[in-house]
Amino acid sequence: MNKGKVIRITSIYYLFLLLYIVSMTTYQLGTGFDALFVRATFAIWFLFTVFLNKKIEISGLLKWGILFWGYYFLSILWTHNKADTIYYVNSCIQILGIFICIPIIVKDKKNIDDILKLVIISLVYSCIILLMRTPQDIWGTDNVGVVMGLHRNVIGVRLSIGFLICIYFIHMIINKTHKVNFRIIILVLLSIIFAVISLLTGSKKAFVSIILGLTSFELINAKGLKLVFKIMIIGLICALLVYIVFNNELLYSTLGSRIEHMILTIQGNNGIGQTDGSLLERQYYIKQAKYLFTLNPIFGYGGNNFMTYMREIGYSHVAYSHNNYWELLSTLGILGFIIYYYMWIKILILLIKDYRLSKSIQSLLFLIIIAIILVLDYGNVSYISPFNMLLFAISYIYYLNFTKNKEVKHE
Repeated sequence: MNKGKVIRITSIYYLFLLLYIVSMTTYQLGTGFDALFVRATFAIWFLFTVFLNKKIEISGLLKWGILFWGYYFLSILWTHNKADTIYYVNSCIQILGIFICIPIIVKDKKNIDDILKLVIISLVYSCIILLMRTPQDIWGTDNVGVVMGLHRNVIGVRLSIGFLICIYFIHMIINKTHKVNFRIIILVLLSIIFAVISLLTGSKKAFVSIILGLTSFELINAKGLKLVFKIMIIGLICALLVYIVFNNELLYSTLGSRIEHMILTIQGNNGIGQTDGSLLERQYYIKQAKYLFTLNPIFGYGGNNFMTYMREIGYSHVAYSHNNYWELLSTLGILGFIIYYYMWIKILILLIKDYRLSKSIQSLLFLIIIAIILVLDYGNVSYISPFNMLLFAISYIYYLNFTKNKEVKHE
């Protein structure tokens, strides 16, 4: 195959993948155009990729995905509500499709950077749609993101990931050119936009993700005077960020007050107007998930059947447990929990080992992304997220093909 044809085919891969990522980040209402757009863009990207490749590689990533989702749907045999379990079949298809296609597309490090650029482009588009469609009086409420069918925490965290990817590219360019150029200026502006809008969503997870991501990226590899200097700069940035959040009227009403109430709730201050209602409800969900886990600790209550249980006890707000660890333990038991987190923990450990050997900025990026997702899993159910699984698939393929210390195998 000649070089020109390869470039054209790769460009089409990227175009269809971009449209699919846009569907994940912007069109999630689940009905009408949104539902059609998600399914159509995924189907076109998947079929085009597989058709041109003509061979599906059964990678370790795909085996793991099949094992986990196979066990998930096997739980139909003992689940209380089969319809609730089957509800996530679309997520399963998309995630397994990602696990099939990403190894086909990624042939070198440039392909990985290209996909990360597509993520940035899709998030820019998502920001534009969010700003255009969200009325001013919606900002600062729980309804930020409803115009796209996404919870504000989901939008906020994804934009914080976009912020981190921008920081990564800034470092990449500086390491290569040793000077500030137009691309760096654009990336700095995008990182600021992502950070500001993610904070405006009122997502505490996004706030934590930005601080953890920036601190980790800038301090892990610094030594000596450079470390001291960066600690001072990062400290000033974080202090300024906190000051702005708590002293700007819009940001305080959107995010600052929620952080304040969360702290008061953790401290046990239950005065009227002083508690974080969402935190209290999350604590209730986790408490119920822990009880549900005791009913069948090995196999679980059944895939996605935490919602079933909440319906059975007549709870007014039927939802998942808002904690990926307890969601899996309660619905898929210890067995499902181990199957799922085995690969995440393994890749995290291997990336740590590789970074120690190589000091690669790419390894650091994926290490931080995986670590942030694992931290945020305590307040979020993520195993059903194609966006998170796309990031995980890229991290897996990066480690498998482009690092010095390879322990993950295709077979």
